[in-house]
Amino acid sequence: MRTDILSPSRKNKSRPRLSNRKAGAIGDEQEAFSLSGLEQFARKVDFICRNVKYPEAFVIDLMKSLRTIAGNGSMQPLLDCLISWEATAELDAAPQTRKRILKAYSDLTSSKTKTTSSRKKFLELVNAE
Repeated sequence: MRTDILSPSRKNKSRPRLSNRKAGAIGDEQEAFSLSGLEQFARKVDFICRNVKYPEAFVIDLMKSLRTIAGNGSMQPLLDCLISWEATAELDAAPQTRKRILKAYSDLTSSKTKTTSSRKKFLELVNAE
């Protein structure tokens, strides 16, 4: 029987790394794909699909952000997509709120509501896009 395999000098040696990833990145990656994270993602996607007027547009945008993640590895496009569409879903789910926001925006753009110069610049930027 070989005893050199279990010798103290051999036990304490670090194993060669099999990946070129940073040690901290693995923990972060596992956290990003935890079961609770996936459940939260599924709830958000379900809420958005049920409440937006055009769920097909959401799915197309979601797929584009997933392709971007596959290309560069950053989760930010997905997070931006979900935040934007979640806000749209909340507005579409509450028609009275949507009407109030559209009326307030209309009042701002038609000068019924007094605005500051910075708000005017903001509205010019929004209308230019």
